[in-house]
Amino acid sequence: MSPVAFALLLAVAAIACFAWSVFGVFRSGESTTSGYITLKWTVVTTWAIQIYLLLRADLSFDSARYWIGSLMVAISLVLFWHCVQVTRERKLSLAFSKDMPKHLYSAGAYGYVRHPFYLSYLLAYYGMALTAHDILLYLAAVAMTILYYEAARFEERKFEGSDLAPHYAEYRRCAGMFLPRVRRLTNRCE
Repeated sequence: MSPVAFALLLAVAAIACFAWSVFGVFRSGESTTSGYITLKWTVVTTWAIQIYLLLRADLSFDSARYWIGSLMVAISLVLFWHCVQVTRERKLSLAFSKDMPKHLYSAGAYGYVRHPFYLSYLLAYYGMALTAHDILLYLAAVAMTILYYEAARFEERKFEGSDLAPHYAEYRRCAGMFLPRVRRLTNRCE
């Protein structure tokens, strides 16, 4: 298998999983804000650009950057499926949905970060950028970080206005948004 084929296999696997999650993981049919439409079209456009640029990239198995980027995409898939397993009994809301939160997860990766699904997506974006070493993919990853940050803040404001506000305030002190808090690497939130 060529370096391009391997990178494309990982990219398509990540894209397929993330696209499936909209229907298989998250509650559908909910009212959303315009932020969801912006996120959806930015994600789809970014995926198309990623595939195109990976096809054109001069990739080599000899590059450490190639393997580190590929590993990041693989880790993103492991984290994604872990999150699917943790949330399988109670589906999460779509990004930018207008509903109020009904439950708070702290099991598994949620014991370390508040938005592990978003972290899995970002790992894939940055991993693909590193694999292809393309400025457009790095810029796309930064743009997606901004959009997922906005989605996360939108969700957190909903928690702050819900019946779960006191629990969420404690959880927020304990778990990082996208990265674990340094003091919590050995202790997860309960």
